[in-house]
Amino acid sequence: MIEVSSKIDNLEIINMKMKDILSSSLSNNHKKIDKNYNKNKIDFIVRRKDEKLISTLNKSFEDVIRIYAGDLRDKNFDGFKTIEDDVKKIKNHLKDPDLELEEMNYIKIYTQYAKNFKQTYMDIKERSPKKKKIN
Repeated sequence: MIEVSSKIDNLEIINMKMKDILSSSLSNNHKKIDKNYNKNKIDFIVRRKDEKLISTLNKSFEDVIRIYAGDLRDKNFDGFKTIEDDVKKIKNHLKDPDLELEEMNYIKIYTQYAKNFKQTYMDIKERSPKKKKIN
């Protein structure tokens, strides 16, 4: 699920609940761990009936991005790193006055993408799939 290339697949992920994203099967790189390890952990959390955690897991990926971008507030995400935190970090690292304008432009573009994440994917024009050669 990490490497998704189609517009439709990306939009589906944006609309998925966090528990569904986080409970996906592990890749084949993890041979010593059960493929359903993440799903089992999420199921365990749900069985414990922790309302705050369940509410958080039931948020869509889009909602989490909106919380990060500062467009949506949720008390369960108090202390969650936001775009404001990242912007402050970038500004604190500005040392070269000549790069300041370039850095500020980067911050502006980064903020726009975060605030318009879903729309950015919706605006993508997909390429038509490559036709397979038949021998």
